[in-house]
Amino acid sequence: MIRRRDAIKPDCPLLPVLRPHVDGECDRCGKALTGRQRRWCSGKCGAWAYNEMAKHHDWAEARRHALERDGHKCVRCGEPEKIYSHAGGRCSNLSVNHIEPRFGRGYGRGCHNHLENLETLCHPCHVIETRRQRARLPLDAEGTGLCKRRTSAA
Repeated sequence: MIRRRDAIKPDCPLLPVLRPHVDGECDRCGKALTGRQRRWCSGKCGAWAYNEMAKHHDWAEARRHALERDGHKCVRCGEPEKIYSHAGGRCSNLSVNHIEPRFGRGYGRGCHNHLENLETLCHPCHVIETRRQRARLPLDAEGTGLCKRRTSAA
């Protein structure tokens, strides 16, 4: 379940992904709730709501949807996806990149995983984009490396 502490912004356009909450009505379809129902009239409506939220906030789901949206091709050069075996698992030549970079902050649930912030890139294009994103960071206090804070002027 998506929880508030999972970096979902209060102004997220997907909250609610449904209708505004009205006591006694399903948050998805508006049907009257009965018995112990509080938000959904059925498991189907509840599952739909969870899937819509997960598609835009959960990293694994958002990554899968970004690949599908982009046709399993690099959006920069058009390189198609190639699946191969590596270390006993399946690997792909494609990555899903955060357009607004994460800079080591992890891939937990949150608004940073909205599909509008994701693009599918092949490995060479992802390397180029990562270098470009890192070049926008200021140097640290000693001038020896990149600091993790972004400047307000950027």
